[in-house]
Amino acid sequence: MKQAISHRLERGGNAHLRAFTIVELLVASAVLVIILGVIFSITQQTSAAWKSASSKIETFQRARAAFEAITQTLGEATLFNYYDYEYDSNQNPKRYYRKSDLHFISGKSLVSAQLTQAVFFQTPAGYSSSQSYQNLESLLNACGFFVTYSIDDSRPDFLASLPSQPKARYRFRLMEFLQPSQNLAVYASSSGTGWFTSAIASPAPPVRQIADNVIALVIIPRTSQGGELTTDYEYDSRSWTPTSGGTQPATSNQLPPLVEVVMVAIDESSAARWCTGSSAPALVAGSLFGNPSSLQIDLDTLAGSLAEKHITYRIFRTTVALRNAKWSS
Repeated sequence: MKQAISHRLERGGNAHLRAFTIVELLVASAVLVIILGVIFSITQQTSAAWKSASSKIETFQRARAAFEAITQTLGEATLFNYYDYEYDSNQNPKRYYRKSDLHFISGKSLVSAQLTQAVFFQTPAGYSSSQSYQNLESLLNACGFFVTYSIDDSRPDFLASLPSQPKARYRFRLMEFLQPSQNLAVYASSSGTGWFTSAIASPAPPVRQIADNVIALVIIPRTSQGGELTTDYEYDSRSWTPTSGGTQPATSNQLPPLVEVVMVAIDESSAARWCTGSSAPALVAGSLFGNPSSLQIDLDTLAGSLAEKHITYRIFRTTVALRNAKWSS
């Protein structure tokens, strides 16, 4: 009998020793909460990193596609130059000189609100907004590319009437100018830039955004050997006429054989931090890109400035051969 009671007490005592105390349960719960918190934090960080990486990839993919569109279209630029007589005061032929009814121009301050540089030219894109001409694939179009800083033009008008309207979204934008063939205005005058400036300033300009967050576009006309055709990035095939006097410069009524194109884009998160108002943030110093011979130095300076501001960026750079150029010096 005593042995049975002792055995039961021993079993009961062992059972009591194997149970968890309240302190142990609280400690285990605290450890579990900490582990769950760490897992949740890691999940959040991973999700944020994924979203940020996806946003950067998407932004730079759009920029890459726009850059390829620029280089492809620019490679098809044409001028159709020919030779004609220059006459003296008695209407006697004096000399030959190159002529063209078309125009190739690149440089700064070509259109209103332009940032960095722009380029405008003609190309046989075959684009027409009239059904009567849409099957003619070699129709000539006026084309151009430039960077501006503006509000989103696709923003619905009704948002302005809402009591708590969303904040206006200002961004750097890469714009494409594409004038339909039936509206081609380059033949209206043999000089000047009205063929694209008037169209862009019209109530319904033939302009569309092809990429956002592009902060710089740089155009460098070059010789077939890669030399610089301009000392200040300014190239104008119409800059000389017979009345100007002197020898006709090589750039007059000619396409540059090569054009180097440089484009700088930033990611959306960086743009959201800096593009907070109606005035463009000074991400590209006005002192940059003044002389083509300093192009690499200027790009290094810009890269360092963007890195100091913790801005993620990409630089796209290539040289395009203009296949329709018939260069003659």
